[in-house]
Amino acid sequence: MIDGVHLAQRACWHRPTNQIIGLCREHSEPFNLAMDDMDSVLKIVEAVHGDSPTCHYGREATVLAIGPYRETHYHGVPIGQTQTCKSEKGPGFAALLKMTLEEWKTHGEPHSGPILTVSFDGDPVFRDGAFDVLMIRTPDKSSSLSLKLSGCQGLNLECGEDDIVIGPDGKHIVKRASIS
Repeated sequence: MIDGVHLAQRACWHRPTNQIIGLCREHSEPFNLAMDDMDSVLKIVEAVHGDSPTCHYGREATVLAIGPYRETHYHGVPIGQTQTCKSEKGPGFAALLKMTLEEWKTHGEPHSGPILTVSFDGDPVFRDGAFDVLMIRTPDKSSSLSLKLSGCQGLNLECGEDDIVIGPDGKHIVKRASIS
């Protein structure tokens, strides 16, 4: 499950990691976010507050959560969050999603099982990025996904690696259809 949550736009010091947090993922990568020296801190201040800002405070947190498919104890558990200034396009989000899926396969899947679907709200950036990662191939005819869905005429059977499919939030599909 992926969703955006509004943030108070500010940076702060995260003591356990000795890092500056609260800056957008799109533009903070070139900077040393560790509170190691004053020059690095001043470069960040200039990048955020200078005459021509090149970095921004996060306006929204992209929250990534995992939830099991079962009748009880199905609540989503956050596994990551990252700030965005909302300038990101689909390919940037696709890179974040792909990295998250790869990390889950390595570290989460052995303990908690595979990811079967990725759900998100109607955000166009999420949708574009998810299509780039999760609509790249047709499952093998012998796969369990193909066997379950092949009888559904007209259903798009495209999926991502490991047969992960997009499962958008139905509430947002109805909302988007009623507006258009």
